[in-house]
Amino acid sequence: MKKNLLFYFLFSTLALASVDIKTISKNEETEKYKYEFSYPKFILNEKSLSVNNEIEKIVNDNIKGFKKEGVTNPYKNRPYEAKMIFKEFKNNFGITSTLVMNYFYTGGAHGITGLTSYNINSETGKNLTFNDIFSRGAKKYFEQEITKKIESELRKPLEKREINYFGEKTMRTVDLDNAVLFFRGNEFVIRYQQYAIAPYSEGTPEFTFTKEQIEKYLKI
Repeated sequence: MKKNLLFYFLFSTLALASVDIKTISKNEETEKYKYEFSYPKFILNEKSLSVNNEIEKIVNDNIKGFKKEGVTNPYKNRPYEAKMIFKEFKNNFGITSTLVMNYFYTGGAHGITGLTSYNINSETGKNLTFNDIFSRGAKKYFEQEITKKIESELRKPLEKREINYFGEKTMRTVDLDNAVLFFRGNEFVIRYQQYAIAPYSEGTPEFTFTKEQIEKYLKI
């Protein structure tokens, strides 16, 4: 009976294991620049995960570089701006998926937004790479499917396109290295960086694949 209770306790503990996310904030405002950074800190079983050290270094490096450029701002009443926010996506893959959006404005017509994603194994706390999640052949499959969707869109009259891709240039930049990856609901999402496959006005185009579509490639 004691063995059964012990087994049940261990099984229950594993089943309830999940990654918690705390929000860390850093901000400063001067006449020449201002920044507001809110970024995730991942906790599993009350322990900080190693990926947090990487995130903290990225944030600190960004702040250092931004402040160095900010003090040279020649404009009056137009401070340089930097902002970081993040969003967690609930999903059915057993992964804690988070998208970090980092916006910078240092003069010119508009700022630019960069994306970073974190996909944390909800049991081990490991920040998963593409190859941790998918088997061989998956990258080629995704890039081919995305290329087909873009080609289909480009065949439409300009006024009927949902997104105005770059055209032939886009076919050379669908590489997943130009995108971030995350899980949302029952979907796997590939979202491209600004300017990777479309003009600034089109934002960060994304492509989704259902769990059924990617099942044969999943290793998790």
